[in-house]
Amino acid sequence: AFSSQASTGMYKPGTNQLYFSVGGTRKMRVESTQIVLEDDVSVDNTLTVGGNVTINGANDGGTTELIINNSAAAGSTDEKVAIRLRQAGATGAKILSERTEDFSSAGAQSANLALQTTKDGITATRLLIQDDGTTTIYGNTSVQGTLTLDTGEKLLAAGGYVVADGDAGFI
Repeated sequence: AFSSQASTGMYKPGTNQLYFSVGGTRKMRVESTQIVLEDDVSVDNTLTVGGNVTINGANDGGTTELIINNSAAAGSTDEKVAIRLRQAGATGAKILSERTEDFSSAGAQSANLALQTTKDGITATRLLIQDDGTTTIYGNTSVQGTLTLDTGEKLLAAGGYVVADGDAGFI
């Protein structure tokens, strides 16, 4: 502890353990096999992890989420949130979410989801799921197995539509 504040400092509770506390509450444990942060962590700049990242949720059967926030000002509709997948520092693919309207009210929260790939330094959208459920696949596509569409849904193919309600063929 610090002489000016006895409830803040570091202490050794046992063999191969070093704990840090603030205001009498333990905030971090350094143990022989792990470092554990006891509270939320806020990073003001870039966080770089040199190894793998594992996210463990609560063992209550609930959903574990990885939440990535873009804190653009209210009224903005052009911000995007992305997960980039890299190999040897080069972008290989990207999962992208972009707003399609002003999120300043709870009822107006719509976003598209895109899967993108990069070839020869050029990134292109390959799959787009729009906020209304419309799904578009770009590029050459082959289906390995069965492609099933709901009744009344249409599949746009080169040269026309294939209707999924039993009237197979081009329209």
